[in-house]
Amino acid sequence: MPFSISSAAFRGFRLLASRPGLIAAWSGFYVLAVVGIIALLFGIGVALALTAAGADGPRPFSDQMSGPVIALMAGMVAFFLVFSSVMVTAVFRAVLRPDESRFAYVRFGMDELRQVGLTLVLWLFAALMVIAPLFLISFLTAGQGAGGAIVWLAALPVLLCGWVFLGVKLSLAPVMTFAERGFRIGDSWEVTRGRFWPLLGAWVLVLVLSLGVTLVSFILTMIFRGMFLAQFSTFGTDPASALTGMGPMVVVGLIGYLGVTLVSNVVQLGVVYAPQADAYQQIVRPKTTTVSDVFL
Repeated sequence: MPFSISSAAFRGFRLLASRPGLIAAWSGFYVLAVVGIIALLFGIGVALALTAAGADGPRPFSDQMSGPVIALMAGMVAFFLVFSSVMVTAVFRAVLRPDESRFAYVRFGMDELRQVGLTLVLWLFAALMVIAPLFLISFLTAGQGAGGAIVWLAALPVLLCGWVFLGVKLSLAPVMTFAERGFRIGDSWEVTRGRFWPLLGAWVLVLVLSLGVTLVSFILTMIFRGMFLAQFSTFGTDPASALTGMGPMVVVGLIGYLGVTLVSNVVQLGVVYAPQADAYQQIVRPKTTTVSDVFL
């Protein structure tokens, strides 16, 4: 079956248009995530404040990095990783297992934990593929002046093409890991064989659509932000008077700003990740899983 670039690229819009309730439900999960991040940031601020003061005056920032501060920072990274994996898996589930609609497709189980593990592996692999070549070129061109600049100009396009190639070849690993209930990094490499250019075209179109969503979101948030800040500009530097004199324009501006931000995040989620599930459906087709596939 020929691969449809447009079908894959626009799958996120089709998903959210066919199930508009997902926008509200997933926005609610984002609100909970923001609350969790604020709580962690508050904890980090308190921990830094408790360790900032020393007997001889303020302590250097490096000395403030106590165990609790480091633990809270690590907790924030872990929270972000788990939450993003949960939401990405929800998108995959909405496309590939539409009958599992309970809790707006949001779960926390082995599917999500596999995404967490896969994300860590891909992060480490990406860091290695980016840092190692750059370090090697920097080492080889150190002190070579103009010759080194020429090497960099020649090497950067090659590196960029290599990174794009690797990204496309591994782009189906997350959705295959979800759909087949097991890590599928190598399988993604095999499945994309002979389909590099169609997939690259789909991902480029996805990037354009994502940038379009970002642009629209930016314009709308600036409009609502202007409505909100206009209230305070009329009261000069007296925020108390601005707060007590808040009118409907401020409320509309604040609600509009927050609403657009949340909806934009949800739309971006669908725009970026639903195409992976559509591409998997087109290329691999879901296969029936057995008990051994789930537990082994």
